[in-house]
Parts: sequence; structure tokens; C-alpha cells
Amino acid sequence: MRAKIKVFFIIVFVLALSLPVLAEDLMQIPPWMLLDSPPEPQLRYPAGEKVILTGNSPLEFSWWNDFIRIDHFEFRLYKGYDMYAANLIYKEKVSSSASSIKIKSELFENDQVYTWSLMQVDFDGRKSERSFNSFKVFKK
Repeated sequence: MRAKIKVFFIIVFVLALSLPVLAEDLMQIPPWMLLDSPPEPQLRYPAGEKVILTGNSPLEFSWWNDFIRIDHFEFRLYKGYDMYAANLIYKEKVSSSASSIKIKSELFENDQVYTWSLMQVDFDGRKSERSFNSFKVFKK
């Protein structure tokens, strides 16, 4: 019985000594690894402005791509301000290495408002909140 008590105290002693080391290791974990889901992406362009399309030039949508554990992005484009399924006109699964996507100008109508959204999806399938912006198209 005494041997069991000694073993127990040795285990408790070793664990007590290792706690500061374990705590220090936890402090070195990047904050994004502690999140339940990835943070929402930061959109760059277009963002709340008018967009002038000339000829057949595509419209490039861009965002900052600085989150490491992303499997892919989910891009969606809606006609109007409301992001309902009925207004969805384009969607695409975009590579995690991308920071932009080009959409053909034929998809856009003159003097029409569009809303685009982007979500990040990590390797576990967890999705970020979606970021979104609206803009108005003028064709020349």
C-alpha cells in the first residue's frame, strides 16, 4: 500500500513540475487554432462602390488571403442586395491559394446592384461567417 502511495505522489510531483511547460506550449499555439471556425475573410474589391465595366473585360473580385488552415473559399454572387437562393446567379468553390476570382462581364447588367459573398472553409469542414459587399455596375 505504501508503494502505491509513493507512486501516486511521484506522479503528482512530475505532473506539477510539467504544468508550467505545458502552459507555455499552449501559449505558443496560434490563436486561429483555438477557434471553432475560421475567421471571416477580408474583402478588397469591389466594396460598396460603383463598378464600370468596359467591353468584355471580366470583373475581378479580390480579398486578402492570410489565413493558413483553409481548404477552400466559397464565392457567391447575387443580383440585388438580398442574399437569397432565388437571387443567386453564380457560385464557385475557389482554391485556398487564390486571392481573387474573375467573372465574365456578360453576367452583369447595366445599372444593376450586385452583392458578393465569400466564406472560408477549413480542413475540418468548418465555415467562417460570410463577408459580403454590394456594388452597382455601369457598362460602357
